[in-house]
Amino acid sequence: MTGLWAAIAVGIFAMNTPDAFGICGISHPRDMIDFVFNKLFSTNFILSNYSLTIPILTYVGIVGGAMLSAYTKKELHLRSVPQRAAPVIYGFAVANFGMLMGFCSVRAIMLLAYGDLLAVPGLVGIISGVLIACRYVKWSVKLRD
Repeated sequence: MTGLWAAIAVGIFAMNTPDAFGICGISHPRDMIDFVFNKLFSTNFILSNYSLTIPILTYVGIVGGAMLSAYTKKELHLRSVPQRAAPVIYGFAVANFGMLMGFCSVRAIMLLAYGDLLAVPGLVGIISGVLIACRYVKWSVKLRD
């Protein structure tokens, strides 16, 4: 929806097409980590133009805001995960596949709204992955029962 409204704004107000860098679950954390590594270890990781001077803290704000909101409403319940390696492996896979694709699902939708048809294979891949993951979860739940 964000991409659709941004595309409408571009059409109505004759704005320049932005880089579709609104909220990205792949590139924002990557830029934040790369920024910190560049500063701490004098590395030279490539950063987007948006994070050359300060790190992009989008997901720090999202996680922090979600935790603060849950805490204030007394709904924050931290608990341990039975399979500790699985979330790390899945998160690593999502991040790496996202980097291979070059963007996250939000950015893919924004790019498609701007008319970039190269986002179509990425979206097809995301939808396919979600469907496969849903079938896997249903299969693993049936297996446990």
